[in-house]
Amino acid sequence: MRIHTLLLVAACLFLQCDSLDDDNMRLTQVEAEGLVYGFMDVVLNSDIEGSEIHSESESRSDITYMCPEGGNVRIVATVSESESDSSYTAETSGTFIPQSCGSGGFVLTGNPSIVFSIELDATLTSEGVDIDMGGDFDGTMNWDYGDRSGICRWALDLDLVVMPDLDLEVYLRGQACDNDLDVNISDIFEIDL
Repeated sequence: MRIHTLLLVAACLFLQCDSLDDDNMRLTQVEAEGLVYGFMDVVLNSDIEGSEIHSESESRSDITYMCPEGGNVRIVATVSESESDSSYTAETSGTFIPQSCGSGGFVLTGNPSIVFSIELDATLTSEGVDIDMGGDFDGTMNWDYGDRSGICRWALDLDLVVMPDLDLEVYLRGQACDNDLDVNISDIFEIDL
């Protein structure tokens, strides 16, 4: 009976220590926002190295972006566009594959990757241009930050908000790195109409 009690106490101590290690490896909300914002800044505002392949109806690209603190992120994507005199639609889907990508103190590596899709619809009306955009970013990546490391799961939706002054604001909302996030990426997300 005494051995069972000792084993139970040892197991409880082990599990408690393990949960403390897990808490130490969890990113705070501010850190998670920094990771997401920094990574999106890399994939949306980077020097491009790579090659692109185009066809008539859609464009498939395989591009490698260099990260500001070393490493890179590979983006494999397909873009399709259609337009008429009064409307424009663009759909983009693909995969972000970070490979020891350094940004904002983080080093990110795909586990295996972040899959994304974005759709933009713009229609000319008698009152101006009606814009609708949405999308999602889902997947996992490994992160290192100082002496800490872990896995960050993304389940984020892209949301476009048209402000009263007709400025456009773009947000990523949902879950990332075990945190609820609402990150404004308007200054790095450009919409070309």
